[in-house]
Amino acid sequence: MEHSELNLTAGAQRALAALRDSSQHSSRELFRTLVGFLLESEGNATELLREARVELWPIHRSPDDLDESFPYLEWQRELVRNAQRIALQTNAQGLAGSEHLLLAAVEMDRETAQELERFGLTHDVILNRITLPDPDLSVSGAGQLIQIRPAEPGNLDQAGLYRILDASANRAREGLRVIEDYVRFRRDNGIISRELKEVRHHLTKALNDLNQHRWVAARDSVRDVGALGRLASERHRGSLEDVVRANLKRVEESLRSLEEYTKLLDQELSLTISRCRYRMYTVEKSLEALFQGRQRLEQATLYLLVTASQCRYGAEATIRHAIEKGVDVIQIREKEKEGGDLLGYAEQVREWTAASGTLLIVNDR
Repeated sequence: MEHSELNLTAGAQRALAALRDSSQHSSRELFRTLVGFLLESEGNATELLREARVELWPIHRSPDDLDESFPYLEWQRELVRNAQRIALQTNAQGLAGSEHLLLAAVEMDRETAQELERFGLTHDVILNRITLPDPDLSVSGAGQLIQIRPAEPGNLDQAGLYRILDASANRAREGLRVIEDYVRFRRDNGIISRELKEVRHHLTKALNDLNQHRWVAARDSVRDVGALGRLASERHRGSLEDVVRANLKRVEESLRSLEEYTKLLDQELSLTISRCRYRMYTVEKSLEALFQGRQRLEQATLYLLVTASQCRYGAEATIRHAIEKGVDVIQIREKEKEGGDLLGYAEQVREWTAASGTLLIVNDR
């Protein structure tokens, strides 16, 4: 039986593959294996089992109880047939998922049903959770203007919302890690690295408070129309800096999407995500200053190294004159100055170089 020929979700196909690889032989042992896999996997059945705090139970039965006469392939076929029957009764597409396999197992095996009932997962509870109401296709007041109102709490398209939030959260976290790797391993910049870690920490906490684990069940990577193709600009990166720039935009856009859609769930947490977004704008500005400074340094042709005590006409006159003549970089080298004195002097020199945009480098610190 080829799973690809059946109307099954990817999660249901993985569950059946796990059963195929099982070393158990009796149908009841296979039911237990199925529940165990669903408990440890991802999907709607997993969410049901974890919400009910289901734990795997030991099976104690004598050899006489084993159903060795029940062939495995026929057992699997019957499980799939029952799951697809339930799917046709509970959703318009007739697509059988892991939750339909779970309910089919409850219907087929009395011990599985009894054990799940101990956790409050009765047949009717599972059926009610996976049954979608029939869509109301009637239109009242035909020919009249129809006012579209915002969804009230409890009437949201929860699956659609969760799918959007899950994708945006994944993009934001992945992009943050790409940027952080560059700052940490290529730039060795502790200040920006700490800022990125703080953003990641606040974002992770907000996502946890939003019960992000519930979003995974709505994920459908196989049928994601946005994953079907990539623009040429998305496939090519010319430099490390191009990679970072692309991921900065990716994070900012993802945070904006999270911020807007989480307003439907928690306005305070939406505000937290907004703060993360604004902090990323500051990170972007800092990184761009590094990128441009490096580029200008590579293009510099005239470089002046200055020690104030060796300037015949004083540091200010020397530096200002050099800037007027077109020097590209000023580097101050003051081995004898203490930290506080050096900082004050560097700030003063920066005022002289800022107007012309001349690069300033402070040595020995």
